[in-house]
Amino acid sequence: MFKLDEQYLKNLKAFIGKEIRIYSLENGIEFYHDIELQYRLIELSLNHYELQIIERGKIAWKTSYDNKSETEMKRELALILRGYFGAGMPDFGLAREKFKSIENKNLTKLDELMSMYVGNDFYSINNPQEWKINFDLSQTGEYDIYFLCKNGTKIERGKVGPISIFSKFCLEARYLKESLERINQYQKFFSEHLQDDEIEYLLYRKDIKNRN
Repeated sequence: MFKLDEQYLKNLKAFIGKEIRIYSLENGIEFYHDIELQYRLIELSLNHYELQIIERGKIAWKTSYDNKSETEMKRELALILRGYFGAGMPDFGLAREKFKSIENKNLTKLDELMSMYVGNDFYSINNPQEWKINFDLSQTGEYDIYFLCKNGTKIERGKVGPISIFSKFCLEARYLKESLERINQYQKFFSEHLQDDEIEYLLYRKDIKNRN
């Protein structure tokens, strides 16, 4: 039977910051949110796990963890559940309109709003910096939004859907801020010290294909 150790579960509850009900399954474990919503971690095979969100008895979302050690799986599980159960950043709805109203190429106004809604430690404008969301405006008027890794690798974040480029910049920087704060708390509660490349992988694992 699949089982997570008691110390891990104790740390997990403290990390999440609220009491959660946990049930053992034959090949996994269930984290009970309420009667309509549960989270299940299923061990499909050795080092192959699947995290499911169950809504009203049906799988509403799932993601796989292939070739993961138990340590990596536990780390990512804790961060994901903290995101689901814990309190996030304040809603961005009202601020979004302010970013939409920024006139084209008015980077002074952009910097002012970013400082107000995110904080200077998590973004940089036209001055590439490591471990920040960078916003570059070229002489030809093209925008580029990316996270800069310690080794100089760019993680592009600039694809824009139905939101403005300035709103996208703010959302990416807010994600970075919240994620780093969550990872720092994880290290505290689980007494782990993560290396820079491990933190970068947790931030953008879908974009980082290979770790050296």
